[in-house]
Amino acid sequence: MQKKEFLQYWASLTPNQPVSPRAIPYKHEGSTYTEDSIRLTGSKDFVDSVLSRLQDLLTNEASDRRLGVVYKESMDRATDTGTGSYNVYIQVHERGGEAKQANALREQLAAVPPAPEVPTLAVAGPADGLAVAESVAEVA
Repeated sequence: MQKKEFLQYWASLTPNQPVSPRAIPYKHEGSTYTEDSIRLTGSKDFVDSVLSRLQDLLTNEASDRRLGVVYKESMDRATDTGTGSYNVYIQVHERGGEAKQANALREQLAAVPPAPEVPTLAVAGPADGLAVAESVAEVA
């Protein structure tokens, strides 16, 4: 697609569509180059501003899928020092069966309301200078 055609296409897209990448299958082998993914490079301000518009992706950190992420500064190969340019890679991966089950159970348990607090009863005795009742009748 030529630039002019691409700009027209881009402008025609419905704004703010949900970002819904397909998950990379569990135990996928080989390159993920052709899978749904995001790569951002540039200044920290630029990368962070684009990330702020991709927060829909955070819902993919769930019981049945996970986010594969990398956020790091690019390094100069000759000097091994930071370049001030950053790289971000984001992919969604399907979780394995055991992780799905464990996470689903964890979510179910988190949804259970906590047990009501049981009141405690303070007991005083002779050491506190009080008489100890021998029966309920003496207390009444």
